[in-house]
Amino acid sequence: VSAGGESVHCRSTGRVRTARSGAGSGTEMQGSGLIKSPSVILGLLRIADIAVLIVTAIVAYGLRHGTFLLPQDYVTATIAGLLVTLQVFHFGRLYDFKLLDQFFPEVTKLITLWSGVGLILIAIGFFIKVSDDFSRIWAGLWLAGSFLGFVALRLYVKLQIMSWRRRGVLTRKLVIVGAGDHARRFIEPLQASAGPGVDLVGIFDERKSRIPRQIEGVPVLGTIDELMAYIRKNPIDQIVLALPWSAEKRLIELMNLLRTVPIDVQLCPDQIGFRLFDRSVSHLHDQVTRKQAD
Repeated sequence: VSAGGESVHCRSTGRVRTARSGAGSGTEMQGSGLIKSPSVILGLLRIADIAVLIVTAIVAYGLRHGTFLLPQDYVTATIAGLLVTLQVFHFGRLYDFKLLDQFFPEVTKLITLWSGVGLILIAIGFFIKVSDDFSRIWAGLWLAGSFLGFVALRLYVKLQIMSWRRRGVLTRKLVIVGAGDHARRFIEPLQASAGPGVDLVGIFDERKSRIPRQIEGVPVLGTIDELMAYIRKNPIDQIVLALPWSAEKRLIELMNLLRTVPIDVQLCPDQIGFRLFDRSVSHLHDQVTRKQAD
């Protein structure tokens, strides 16, 4: 469950770098905040895909006809291909940040979706009876060149993400709400896991004056009111509500409160959920269920 109303599964993955204080260098964090945003990276990838389609269409025409000036009908076909591609890639969920970490699965999906784009364009040309108006060599060069361009782009992005993570630039800054047993059981596997990408900034809890200054080495930074002030002054990517699900009223209050900030808010698993991290999450209509056996 998330504050935005979407069902999500909060699971411990990634290497944690626990903050030693409540705030780091504001200049440093602000400077890396834009480039490390998954939405910005995916947006730039979409723009790059558009550029690939346009450039390869022009180059393919130049290779076939000896001029890079596209006639009107080829311009129309390029725009149609661009629109179909964006829709197929979007609904095929190619622009998924998690997929950027998995180069070969991403290329496999790209092959499937790009093949679908080609078939759709062929079908459109057949039904509106314009397929004979276009050079098949141009179409083949365009499709093949665009595919190679898409693959090269994603390889570059994959390598760039790896480089950013090594330098600590592409790191998800995370805070936890709640300093009880749920928080402890969430933090322990998160700190022990081997992958990169998570910076556990701190914990916020209403009982700040009655709890230790640190939980599993993570600093307690303040109360919920102080959290709201903190996230407006510091770049935070994700908030995890580590509270028991039985505290339904309090959870709803917090989720409603956190709707006002543009941050991903996730609900930590309840007690049994910590024992079932190897089970997948499924959706049954509007309900979320966890698979226990095949």
